[in-house]
Amino acid sequence: MATAATVEPIAGKVSLNSGKGFKDLSGVTSANRGAKVMTGPNSEATIVYEDGCRVHVAAGQVVSVTTSAICHAGAPTQVTALPDATMAIALGVAGVAAVIALQPASP
Repeated sequence: MATAATVEPIAGKVSLNSGKGFKDLSGVTSANRGAKVMTGPNSEATIVYEDGCRVHVAAGQVVSVTTSAICHAGAPTQVTALPDATMAIALGVAGVAAVIALQPASP
């Protein structure tokens, strides 16, 4: 499976679940589509896709790695994920939608 993005820890505790449980990150790490990034209290990270799309993960969030589609269709290149929400962003050309499921991190 090709790498979909890299995860860049910025501050605090950042973990990645690639299907075998959450593991703490100590530096920039590759992530496949479907992996989940979790930030602890007072923590943050950035998911960076190959085309430069950057998704900010704020403290206390769990964000799924999907595709860089969220930065297309007129969105800014720096997107801040929102907790307790599910965002669907249509790509337009083929009518395909990218969905990012966001959930608050467990305490």
